[in-house]
Amino acid sequence: MNDIVIIMDDMHPLLEKIKDKIIQSGYSVILLHWKEIVTYDFNGVKIVFMDRMGELYPTYETQVFYLYKLSLEKNFKLVNDPYRYMIARNKITTTLYLSETNINIPKTFIITDLSQINNIHCEKVICKPYLGACAEEIIPFYLNEIPKKIIELLRRDGMVIIQEFIYNPLKFIWRIDIVNGEIIQLNQRYSFNQNIDFPICNGSKGGDIIVWDPIDIPEKLKELVMKVYNVMGLKILGIDILVDEFGEFYLLEVNPEPDITVDFVEFPYKIAEYLIKECEGE
Repeated sequence: MNDIVIIMDDMHPLLEKIKDKIIQSGYSVILLHWKEIVTYDFNGVKIVFMDRMGELYPTYETQVFYLYKLSLEKNFKLVNDPYRYMIARNKITTTLYLSETNINIPKTFIITDLSQINNIHCEKVICKPYLGACAEEIIPFYLNEIPKKIIELLRRDGMVIIQEFIYNPLKFIWRIDIVNGEIIQLNQRYSFNQNIDFPICNGSKGGDIIVWDPIDIPEKLKELVMKVYNVMGLKILGIDILVDEFGEFYLLEVNPEPDITVDFVEFPYKIAEYLIKECEGE
């Protein structure tokens, strides 16, 4: 029997640090691959942290729902809250949810038919599937040149996101990771591709990463990030922020599965400390 279960796949090499910190605090913990959730005995478990599910599989939502059902039956707490988790993971529900707030996001359109693209008045846009990770299936394009891949995405998923492409001549985005309201990790992530018109930034794909001390976060950026944190209701999350050529900030994405790959600060230890506090009922 374990006090804490961390659901994982093979993407985060620093999970062992979370595990070691929890064990040092006197609690038992296991790193459980998401494919094992249907066979694992969750009796006696207090906390389950969904670090990484099988997000590239069609059963992704089913995996989360399965864990939620287990949490009710076995009386353990899920981190993050599964409802909030799925709002963040599904780019369409994120868009709908944020449309009711005053959080600054790029012009965003939910498309169910190719003809609807004709109603979009932006020169440069980017297409995203409703689910996706690590910049997979991201399609940047000019509106007068619609790629065939978008037709394939629409045929497969029925709905896609089309979003105004925010251009930053310095070709970076901000990534901020938060644990229980505290900014733990702050960095600038530079584009991994060589496309001058459509630079794409994603830490798992490559590109330079410039690490900042969270204390030095620009005040306007901090205001936006904490507003997102409060609205989304996730306790552990990563936030991607775009900045345009005029210095304006836009929310790009909310990640309920934070990036535990950049080992410049003690981000894994902060996650461990939060899970321990939850285990103690604080």
